[in-house]
Amino acid sequence: MKGSGSKRRYRGFTLIELVVTILIVAIVASVALTRIFSVNPVELSSQIDKIKSHLRYAQMRSMNDNLIWGIYFSGTEYSLFRKGDITDTLRFPGEDSVTLSLPPGGNSTATVTFDTWGRPSEDASASPLAAVDISLKIGGKSGAITVFKNTGYVP
Repeated sequence: MKGSGSKRRYRGFTLIELVVTILIVAIVASVALTRIFSVNPVELSSQIDKIKSHLRYAQMRSMNDNLIWGIYFSGTEYSLFRKGDITDTLRFPGEDSVTLSLPPGGNSTATVTFDTWGRPSEDASASPLAAVDISLKIGGKSGAITVFKNTGYVP
C-alpha cells in the first residue's frame, strides 16, 4: 500500500494538449499542401514576360539581319530559329540550351515568325499574318500572349 507522502504521477498527454497538437499539425499541413499543388500567379506572369521578351528578341533579329526569325512552341518546350527553318535553332541570350522548357504543366503549340519589317508572318515567304495568339497553360492556370498583325507589337 502506498504511503500518504507519495505523489501520484500520471504519464501521457491531456486531451487539451492532444487537440492543440492536432490542430497545429492540420494548419501546417493545409498551408504546405496548398503551396505544393497551386501555381503562384507570379510564376505564370513571369513566364509570360520571359516569352514576350524572347518574341521581341526574335522580331528585333529579323529587322536587323534581314532574315526570317521566329519561335517554335512544341508542346512543353520552345526554341528560337532563323531563316524560316525551325531546324536551324540558336540559343537565346543568357540561356544554356537551344531548347527551353516551359514550367511543369506548361503547354503551348504555335509557330511565330517575323519578316524583315518585324511583322508576324506565316512562313519564309513573309506573307503577313493576322494577330497571333499564343496560349500558355501552367498548372491549370492559363495566360495568353498576343502578337499584333502588321506591327508585331507584343504588349
